[in-house]
Amino acid sequence: MEPIPMAMSTEKHQFERSDVTNSEIASIAGWGRTSATGDHSDDLLEAQLHIVPQSDCQLSYKKHITINKSRLCAIAPLDSLSETGESMDACKGDSGGPLIQYDESSEQYYLTGVVSFGKKCATYGAPGVYSSVEYYSKWITDIIDDKTPNS
Repeated sequence: MEPIPMAMSTEKHQFERSDVTNSEIASIAGWGRTSATGDHSDDLLEAQLHIVPQSDCQLSYKKHITINKSRLCAIAPLDSLSETGESMDACKGDSGGPLIQYDESSEQYYLTGVVSFGKKCATYGAPGVYSSVEYYSKWITDIIDDKTPNS
């Protein structure tokens, strides 16, 4: 297993999320609940999601939450409903987990988001919300650089 690079745009790390999102497909993984009232999974589960434009995501959350550049939204495609008709998304216990995207040109996966919140769990038609790694890249780099010993 290898670490997943982060999607960041800083002087040291010249990768930007826009380099990866040509297909707008992302993946999540976690051991969280399998439904709003279900148990946590014993197995690592993953789901394929589609990145949602911020304006569409904002419509789903109306005035309750502001969807700005610090957030990404993603939703399961309609053809990926479970056998019971439920959508797939992160749930309780998945917070802090990865939203990753594949970049065909570099043949690498990149961490582009971090599981934040959603409407209940996998609510049909409501995208999940993720913290944007690119938006927080300067802060992340400052923390990493501060903790890295000088060579």
